[in-house]
Amino acid sequence: MSQSSRAITILATTLEAVAEGRAGTPEPGGVRDLLSLACRQGNILQARVLLTQSPVGKQYLRMLPEPGWFSECWPGEGWPRTLPAPQQRPFFSVVTPSFNQGLFLRDTIAGVVGQGFDSYEHIVMDGGSTDTTQDVLRAHPHLRWTSEPDRGQTHALNKALALARGEVVAWINSDDFYLPGAFHAVHEFFRTHPEEDILMGDCLWGWEGSGRLRYVMGRERDFESLIRQWDNHVPGPQPSIFFRRRVLEETGLGDESMHYGMDYDLWLRMALAGHVRRYVSAPLAFYRFHSLSKSGDVQDWSPFYHDWQACFSRYRRHSRVLPRQRMLAVAYPLLRAAGARERAALCGALAQCAKWKLRDMELVLVTDADGVADRFVPADEDAAGLHDVLPRLGRLSLPLRIVRSAMPDGHAFVNAVLGATSAFAVCMPLVTSQVLYEQWFVQPLNALVDTPQLAWAPLVLRGGRAPRHPLLPAQGELGCLAVHRREALAAYLEAAGVVRGNVHGAPEVPCGLEVRKEDHGAGTGFVHLESQQPKS
Repeated sequence: MSQSSRAITILATTLEAVAEGRAGTPEPGGVRDLLSLACRQGNILQARVLLTQSPVGKQYLRMLPEPGWFSECWPGEGWPRTLPAPQQRPFFSVVTPSFNQGLFLRDTIAGVVGQGFDSYEHIVMDGGSTDTTQDVLRAHPHLRWTSEPDRGQTHALNKALALARGEVVAWINSDDFYLPGAFHAVHEFFRTHPEEDILMGDCLWGWEGSGRLRYVMGRERDFESLIRQWDNHVPGPQPSIFFRRRVLEETGLGDESMHYGMDYDLWLRMALAGHVRRYVSAPLAFYRFHSLSKSGDVQDWSPFYHDWQACFSRYRRHSRVLPRQRMLAVAYPLLRAAGARERAALCGALAQCAKWKLRDMELVLVTDADGVADRFVPADEDAAGLHDVLPRLGRLSLPLRIVRSAMPDGHAFVNAVLGATSAFAVCMPLVTSQVLYEQWFVQPLNALVDTPQLAWAPLVLRGGRAPRHPLLPAQGELGCLAVHRREALAAYLEAAGVVRGNVHGAPEVPCGLEVRKEDHGAGTGFVHLESQQPKS
């Protein structure tokens, strides 16, 4: 074992002992010495991954040098630089759409040349860049490249795919790069599994200009698992996915109408054709976050949500297990007696939905007030007013239904909710302190879809214990700490003798507004308000 590897092992053992309470916090000087020894022999990336994944080690990341992601992933000068050999049909067709990414394109090219694998071609389709891109391309005569205006990334990708001659397609964007050994791992898999057509490996995510790094593991996916747009691992890191070119003959090329979700659409079409995405446990690619990338430098996926939802809506009808109605409704009560604090909490809860990946969802607000926007949202409380939140919700493309109910108890509240939505599942969380983390719906929805006899699935909260809901118990058939199957809620109310529209002798008043976004081309939309009768 080299001194560098020994330093990494000692550091890993120390951090594990501290995390488990078997040892005290190590002296900064000792950690610095170990990191210096590790970095001296080119193991900066291994040290950074170790510190990033350890809750104790993150405090020592500042001791590492400023990251140069490619030099950390490809340390030293000893790695091979292999140009493609002349051949009729290469094994890999590497395709790279590009536009004004000259700063990173050199790394993308080097990550291919450094694989030590000569059966490949590298096709770069540039959209007429005005930076240093063309200089970089001219410096690499082995490339097949064109630089001309195009209709966007998907158009450039399709032009490259149409030229591909290899058996396996490797799609790598011009700010990402392949990791050492990727081609050999992929080639070995397809050589030993001639019946398989799609492969995914692991991926490193790195944030430019910082030491932030994340190791993202791949997953085996068929259509039924890939169609679950709300899942954490869908659609998966695109640069670590490889597929045989023959699959494109069945599925066609990328959908140019999608600016953010063209990869998800393509993966779904491949899965729908019966091609299961297999998985190999190996890091294959590096995905770079930076200020000019679509995902930005803060891992903000919200621009992708519209396209991902469009893909979900387009293909969900082919699922054998998903319901046909909207997946989820989130319902909140707003009692007439609620004060400014409760109203402010409600606005915060509604605004939080901007972070939720699930778009096949609607919001339901049930109030016992006599007015809608004028009574329970006073004009002099603008900071907490719903008149400020509603336009934001409209831009989020999430429907909001506001319905009135006498709401003397939990039965009446749930009855009003069921009258306002026909969604597959319903969640009725507490507003004031029940904080839902961004992916709170993943496990409950998967549980309800996978287990038809399940009436409700528990919620996992972010932080401490939630106080009591004003109308509902915490758990059980009407629990606020759960996601409920709508039909199970309806059956429970029926068994309890609750009749729609006649709760404790007080008929429900059909009064409400629906907020929705109407699309008129990319990037546009307006909020539309209309009277809304509760659903039967």
